Amino acid sequence: CLHLYYVTISTKALLHLLSNCPSLKKFTVLVFIEGKECDMIELFECLLVIEHLTIIGGNNMLEWLVLDSVPEELSTSLIHLKYFCFQEMSLDDDHHLTFLALLIKCSPNLEEIVLEAQMGYKDENEICSGILEKYSDVWLENMKELKIAYFNNSKPFMEFVKFILARSPKLKVLICSWVEEGKELEMLKGLLEAPHVSPVKIVVR
Repeated sequence: CLHLYYVTISTKALLHLLSNCPSLKKFTVLVFIEGKECDMIELFECLLVIEHLTIIGGNNMLEWLVLDSVPEELSTSLIHLKYFCFQEMSLDDDHHLTFLALLIKCSPNLEEIVLEAQMGYKDENEICSGILEKYSDVWLENMKELKIAYFNNSKPFMEFVKFILARSPKLKVLICSWVEEGKELEMLKGLLEAPHVSPVKIVVR
């Protein structure tokens, strides 16, 4: 178990630290990176047995993770990852969405995703569909639970949730909490009408 909160560290030192923890199963990270950026694939290669991963991405904290191009086939799979939490996320940020989509693609045994939006979050951008189209082959065979908090009823948000609903045959529950006041029924209606491949229970509150 490793938790890094508000730590200033170089990419080299971070990767060295993780590579010396080959049995690491639980990792929480919010760091400031000095110098060279870190490639997402490099990070994943240091987390081969990770089961529980929490990324905190607010205030551009996640900009140290880069991916110049998204490969069709990933060299690394996080086959042990069952729980992923992304705090202070923004679907208005293609960097955050690309990271999330890539992680989902290389985590075939993922069972639970928890997403929390940044405070004051507004997604006025419509980048979501273009990014998700690259991952149309993703199938979340083991996904059971999706929890989302503080997101508004926007097109990027709804497209992402519909993307998950259409690819998760074992999904049991979708919980959307702290929804913008007065938008609960509109969001619930949109989600209930969306195509889904499981008899999922949808809760909007």
